[in-house]
Amino acid sequence: MSQSTSRTERPDYGIDSPRELRRNAIYGAGGIVMGVVLYLLAAGGALGIFFGALSFISGVILLVNVIVAYRGSKVGKLHLRDEIIDSLSWRGDERVLDIGCGNGLMAIGAARRLTTGKAVGIDMWLDHTGPGNGADIALHNAELEGVAARVDIRPADARELPYDNDAFDVVLSSWVIHEMLDPDDRAKALKEIERVLKPGGRAVIVDTDFVNEHVRFFNAKGWRDVNKSRPNFLFFAPSYIVRASKPPK
Repeated sequence: MSQSTSRTERPDYGIDSPRELRRNAIYGAGGIVMGVVLYLLAAGGALGIFFGALSFISGVILLVNVIVAYRGSKVGKLHLRDEIIDSLSWRGDERVLDIGCGNGLMAIGAARRLTTGKAVGIDMWLDHTGPGNGADIALHNAELEGVAARVDIRPADARELPYDNDAFDVVLSSWVIHEMLDPDDRAKALKEIERVLKPGGRAVIVDTDFVNEHVRFFNAKGWRDVNKSRPNFLFFAPSYIVRASKPPK
């Protein structure tokens, strides 16, 4: 029985912002119920019908948001991960850093393209990300994907990375820098990416907010092939991919 379960177990990359989704689901359902109640109590009154319809529509919008975001967490972000990994050329011996690795999505995706290289995932696993998110889960996912020997997961702060200069060939980051509301913190994270990335190395950042800051930073530093993708609505709110290559010495 345990062997069968082990064979069928799949990696779990988690639900993004689970508490927010749960809250929106409750508010959405409540809005729909309230809308119906107000409509029934309106007895033809225009004001009651108006507020009933407003509450109902708001509830539907919130529930649609929840459904789209849930599907984005379970399906969409895996497709986006594969698109990003496939867009990079690989030798197999690269050292890769995944900043804000969560349950290991990007680090594991990169490790699947490595032979002698290593993918390192770092995160702080903050409380607001909710349960079911942590280093042990990321390591377990790596085992399930058959890449545990090529993955290293550890706690670290993106603003002060514990790595030498020019330590990585590729730096990835997905949906984490926007969590830094202080612009000085975001600038520190970008400077750390610049510091640890080898000359000629590639950076790919996926995020929902502040992406134009990333573009301006890389352009100001003279990086090559700096570009921002079109919006991707896998979480309802648009996500963008910023790509850039550090100039060789």
